[in-house]
Amino acid sequence: MIKMKKISEIIIEDNLNKEYTELRVRKTARGIIFNNNRDKILMVFSKHYNDYTFPGGGIRDDEDIIEGLKRELSEEIGALEITNIREFGQLEELKNSYKHQSTNIYHQISYYFLVDVIRFGKPNLIEAEIRQGLTAVWVEPEVALKHNMIAIDDELHQKQGIKTALIRENIILEKILGGIDEKV
Repeated sequence: MIKMKKISEIIIEDNLNKEYTELRVRKTARGIIFNNNRDKILMVFSKHYNDYTFPGGGIRDDEDIIEGLKRELSEEIGALEITNIREFGQLEELKNSYKHQSTNIYHQISYYFLVDVIRFGKPNLIEAEIRQGLTAVWVEPEVALKHNMIAIDDELHQKQGIKTALIRENIILEKILGGIDEKV
């Protein structure tokens, strides 16, 4: 298992269900991809949620983190040739299940990687991602952060299980804006 440096303290959703019946661990891998000029990053914009998130998602039980990262980047943004994968850091969240009737809580560990993508094809979105209107877009990090800082207060981002997503992504955007150590 990859042991990355922690980027911040654990993010805990307010109103966390303290009477949960099961704590589930969910691991995700996410890519930070710069354009050639290094002034924009490739993010996934959701028309439904009106937010920017880093491409990536859940790691399956039968795959390692790098395999999961490559699969998720292929599915969400059509990444075909992924090279120069470097560890960036990890963030952890404790959050309620987004399924309102569930009494589970999740300990989500998100692993972020700086990656280069040489060639893109067509994304292969799952049904939920299609419903959310996901689109890969090049955006300046400060534009994505400003947009997300407004979106984070809207009604959709107040739902249980969703609240911590933009907190997590905004921490990464702030870290990028603060400068990335190229030795990473």
